[in-house]
Amino acid sequence: MPSTIVRAEILVFLICAAAIVGWKLLTGEINTSGLFDTKSGSGNSPARMQMLLATLAGAGWYLGLVVSDTDPTRLPDVPDTLLLLLGGSHLTFLGAKGADQLGWFTSLFSGSKNS
Repeated sequence: MPSTIVRAEILVFLICAAAIVGWKLLTGEINTSGLFDTKSGSGNSPARMQMLLATLAGAGWYLGLVVSDTDPTRLPDVPDTLLLLLGGSHLTFLGAKGADQLGWFTSLFSGSKNS
């Protein structure tokens, strides 16, 4: 019985926290302008977008594991697949960031040679 009450309290807390963050995003209290922009100003960064989506997917996956876990006294182990997903996503982001800093993207898409 107590584990059911604790589970319900955690669920209500998470729903309230998500509602507050969602409301602040919608009203503009949380500034998201430039969230996906590159530092060099060459437009939106697909690497930033995929990293955000992979992080949100991983967080949702782990939250699902927490909610479905039968032992309320501990957190479940993080699956190796989740670590590979997040590590690969961040490695992709860092590679794209390095290429952007070196100017490879602008020279690639503008057709000019950068030696």
